[in-house]
Parts: sequence; structure tokens; C-alpha cells
Amino acid sequence: MASKEPTALSWRTLLCLGGGGDSSCFAFNGGRGTVSDGVSGGPSPGAAPSEAGGWQDNLRFAWEWLRDPKGTAAVAPSGRALASLITREIDQGTGKVLELGPGTGIFTDHLVARGVDQSDLTLVEQNPSFVRLLKQRFPRAAVLEIDAAALGLIRQPRAELFSAAVCGLGLRNMPAEQIEAIMHSAFSRMAPDAAFYLFTYGRRCSVPAAVLERLGLVAEHSGVALLNLPPASVYRIQRAREFSQCAR
Repeated sequence: MASKEPTALSWRTLLCLGGGGDSSCFAFNGGRGTVSDGVSGGPSPGAAPSEAGGWQDNLRFAWEWLRDPKGTAAVAPSGRALASLITREIDQGTGKVLELGPGTGIFTDHLVARGVDQSDLTLVEQNPSFVRLLKQRFPRAAVLEIDAAALGLIRQPRAELFSAAVCGLGLRNMPAEQIEAIMHSAFSRMAPDAAFYLFTYGRRCSVPAAVLERLGLVAEHSGVALLNLPPASVYRIQRAREFSQCAR
């Protein structure tokens, strides 16, 4: 099911068809192209759009990258084509949603536009400047200024387990041990059938196969955002069936 693009476009979505407020964006999924018309599928009733994805965010990201290239991992926020693809299977019926490394909130903005209530969002961000911005833009979301690998240390009732997670962290820049710690921490707070969505600019899933095997996880290619600069692949990671049944 293809989601629809908001009409406002960032500089990272330069190849949208038509241009202007009536632009259409193309995403590649499972060998088929899907076109989002930028009209329907916009913010749900009562969902106030934030300013995520504007030129100011490009400047913020560039500044933070200059200050801490390794910690920021990207010189600019993800484009709207990628944000649409990575959030398209999440909506108001999903339940609690976890987001790792939301940055300035481009994925968060799309989650809210798809009907996820801010009160159902938990945003894990380590950059203090981004944390302040996220609290302003999404005042009813829970914003945790912690390392993503430390999420598992926070006590959480079973009823509050996350039904989905979206990851904006630069996993390809991390050692396998750190990736494993983050994935283990996230899945310790996720429901048995929950899905974890991440993107990568590489040819393979950014979680090494050995890490997936040790944690009892399986990765499935979900699609490619061709109009993101550079193009990015999205993967859906879930517990393997036998591990999912044990987690119930």
C-alpha cells in the first residue's frame, strides 16, 4: 500500500515529477513503481504538521555534522520520499511506536501525518540540539535523550511494548557490536510480532547477517526510495517465527 506525499518538498527530493504543490513522487517497491500524488493521504484530522524537512533543517543538520560528523552520521536529513516509504506500513491502528535517531523529525512528521498520535510516540535521540527541537515540534511525544543501546535499561510495562519501530541511525558507520546492542535493546521493548524498519544506502541490510542470526531476527527488503538523494533501501526486520512464539 503506497502512502501519499505531503506537498512540501525538501531539497533532497529534487526529482519529483511536475514540481510545485502538485508534484508527484516516485518510489520503487518490490520491482514495481508507485507514484504518490501529494494530494490525498496528507495529515490526519487534528494532526498539526511540524516544520520538519524545510531548508532550516538542512542547515541544522549541516551544522551538527560539522560539529560531530561521527555522531550525526549525515550531512542532511532524509528526504520525504524515503520518509514516506519507511513509514507507509504504520498508521493510527499500529499502537505504540518507537523511533531511534529521529534527528529533526522528518520520519516523525510522516508518522503523525499517517495518524499516529504523538502520545504513542517515543523518540530516542542523543543530540541535545535535536532533542530540544523535537520537544518543541512534538510536545506530546516522549523524547528520551539517551543512547539507543540503553533503551533496554528502562523499565517498561508489558502493555507498553512497542508495536513498530523506525530507525534513522547511521548503522553502517557503527561496529557490529554496537549494532547488536542497539537491536537487542530495541527488540527487548517490542511486542512479539512488531516490525523494525530501517534504511540503508548500501546494497545489503545494515544489520550484519551474523547479528540477525544471533538475535533470532529476519530481514526483508521492503522497497527503494529512488528519489531520495542518494537512493535508499528500506528493510523490515522482525523476530523469526520460532523466536516470535517464544516471546509471547
